[in-house]
Amino acid sequence: MPSRCQARADREAAIEKEPLCWVAPANLITVGMGLGLGRDYCEGQFERATAICPTGQDAYWRMLTANLPRWGATRRQLLEFGRRCTAPELYEAGIPFLLISAHADEPRFQIARGGAGPGRRGSLLGEYFSQEAVWEEVRPVLERLTEQNPLDYRALACYTAMAYWNGDTELTTRLFRRL
Repeated sequence: MPSRCQARADREAAIEKEPLCWVAPANLITVGMGLGLGRDYCEGQFERATAICPTGQDAYWRMLTANLPRWGATRRQLLEFGRRCTAPELYEAGIPFLLISAHADEPRFQIARGGAGPGRRGSLLGEYFSQEAVWEEVRPVLERLTEQNPLDYRALACYTAMAYWNGDTELTTRLFRRL
């Protein structure tokens, strides 16, 4: 298995050979995390990858990971990145779902820390996503995602669960029928 330094050198060589391929800079986000090269390096690789392929999901998911608090970012930075992913031109590719994933990191972190006993995991997600400010932010994103991508069952299932957690039985019923 190649070392991280070798992985970096290989991807940088690939960029020189094929400068219009977005895969190598997307991979360099993860390599940069592993080598501890910092957020600026990862952000630069993200910008490089998305300049070539603005809707390439791989770069967005890798950058979301780089923005997790366990990699040195703050919760605010994670949510700011999630909000950047809601640009109108990104909906068809499903990229705004990253905002929902960014929000879900907080209850997932509590679960991983052992803050949720048996049977409590789903309720932590429900408690978090039923906060008025969170629901107001994610609802329009999920609504638009499920309108533009009617077969995106991940977004539809999340939207259904969140409507339920927020006590909107009419919306929950309507969405459940689409699943």
